[in-house]
Amino acid sequence: MRKGRRWMLALQRQVEATWVATLDNDSVLCRDHGPELDVEPLGVELSFALVAVRVLDLEVFDRSCGTNYRDHRQGCPEGRVVDGLTLMRNSEVHVPVVVDPGISRALSVPIMREGEVWPFRGQFRIFPSWLEFDELPSAVQETTKTAERCKTSYQEFVGGRLILDSLLDAVKFFHECDPTIAAVDERGELLHFPLPAVLSVSGDRRHPLDEVICGPTL
Repeated sequence: MRKGRRWMLALQRQVEATWVATLDNDSVLCRDHGPELDVEPLGVELSFALVAVRVLDLEVFDRSCGTNYRDHRQGCPEGRVVDGLTLMRNSEVHVPVVVDPGISRALSVPIMREGEVWPFRGQFRIFPSWLEFDELPSAVQETTKTAERCKTSYQEFVGGRLILDSLLDAVKFFHECDPTIAAVDERGELLHFPLPAVLSVSGDRRHPLDEVICGPTL
């Protein structure tokens, strides 16, 4: 139980840190080449989020609940997301290539009014997405470090989706498996959520227990 609580807190913190990295980066607008998007801060925070997902999946739930947990994971979409994320975690840890996320869109920071201060280093909000399975390096597609089951889950439930949505799915899945491990405030609300509504767009999802939270379109 203590291990589950520690790593659930780690996951909740890292989802927020990954979101911050979509704004706090060195992406710039080049006059000759257009936007030059910096994904390194995102990649660093995402790596640790993936480790937290894997620890909760394998060391907390799989080892304590066994077949019942594995059957449940395979029987719901969020569980298949968790299964598919194993491929990306194993890629980070075991495969000697770096897999950069895709960027489905980027929004530039509006001009600030006099006296306003932009609280992030970056000048863009980037919307990172997972590469489709067929777009991954061959070393990742062919790795023997990851079960074929996880590769199939990645193909069907992870590839092509927004990275933040998949991480929110993982939080939702573990929370529903055992709500008592979640880190909550004095009101019982999940810590680190909802994610701040900065440069919001229609369809933004900012909380793991909500399907979609719509914000104003820029």
